[in-house]
Formats: sequence, structure tokens, C-alpha cells
Amino acid sequence: MSDYADRSKEDIRELMSKMRDSVSRRAVRRLSSRIALRLLDSPYYQNARHIMLYASFRGEVDTWQLMRRSCAEGKKVYLPRTDTSSRTMSAVPVKWDGESFTNLAEGVFGIKEPEGDAVEAEVLDLICVPALAFDLLGYRVGYGGGYYDRFLAGLSADAVSVGLGYSSQLVKRLPHEDHDIPLSRVITDSKTVNCHLNRQGQR
Repeated sequence: MSDYADRSKEDIRELMSKMRDSVSRRAVRRLSSRIALRLLDSPYYQNARHIMLYASFRGEVDTWQLMRRSCAEGKKVYLPRTDTSSRTMSAVPVKWDGESFTNLAEGVFGIKEPEGDAVEAEVLDLICVPALAFDLLGYRVGYGGGYYDRFLAGLSADAVSVGLGYSSQLVKRLPHEDHDIPLSRVITDSKTVNCHLNRQGQR
């Protein structure tokens, strides 16, 4: 497993973007299905009532089936809405009529975002997070905006944060700074990593 702790985040973004974008659409569907099953079987998903997902785009782990499944199970599902002026992100509930999502519109980055009133981050039981790379301690390299780190800082102490990524996106170590917020778990198509436990083992 690669150790990228001494590489710059810019280099990692370039490398991992190329790697992720090389995954075929067929492989994305297959691997995303495996990742979704791991999440659905987890106690933190099964016990969660308020779940924040993300509207996948490009080659990200597909979340649309997860969104439909969660809504069908009666869970409250939220998606991020970004505010580029304040560089912040909020959680807004999606509306599901049993067949489609009725309150989604294209956001500033071309990503689907929900319309409506946001809720406080403390409401969430579970949040699923995308990234270009994850490490065994739960640190991530995203797209560089810092939106998720600021949002994760506002979660309740009991909330579980889970990174969803392909096996190729999981590395041993990534560079991180004091303001970076590590995740509780990382789920790939081949394993589930307890990042919180790994961090405790380093103390």
C-alpha cells in the first residue's frame, strides 16, 4: 500500500484524479454496488435515521441507488448544498416521491443540489464523504475547497463519518494539517477500515 505522506496534496490530486477517471463506467457500477452493500450491512447505517450522502458525479462511487434505498427504508436523506461566497456547505433534505427526487437542481459545480431549508449538522447520524484519496487514519485529499472539513467539524460527537472510495483510492498515509478532520471509517469495494481504531493505536 502506497505511502503518500511526503507528497504534496496537489500531486496527489493529479495522480488520483487520473487513476479514478480511468475506471470504466461498468467497473464503477460493479465496485459501487460492492461498496453500497458494505455500507448497508453496517450497524451505523442500519441504526441511522438521518443520513447525509452526496450526489455522485464523474467517476465517484455512485450514491444514487443508496439514496433511493435509504428513502425507501424511511430514512431521512440529505445532500450537501455549497455556498461559494462563504466557502461553506449545509445539509438539505431531499424530497422523494417514491419514484424520483423532486427538489434537485444543478449547483455551481455542476453537481445536483437540493432546494429547501438546511438543517443543523448535529441532526445527522451518518455522513458519507467523497474524496480523491483516503488513508488508514481517516484523512482524505478532496478537491481543495475545504468544504467538508468545515462541515465535519460541526457534527455531533456520536455521528459516524464514512469515506466511500475504490480500493485504488485507499493509501497508507496522506499529508494532513491540524484543521483536517479525519473520518470514522473508510469503505472500499474490498474492505472496511476502522480509522478511529487505527488512530487510537498510534497514541
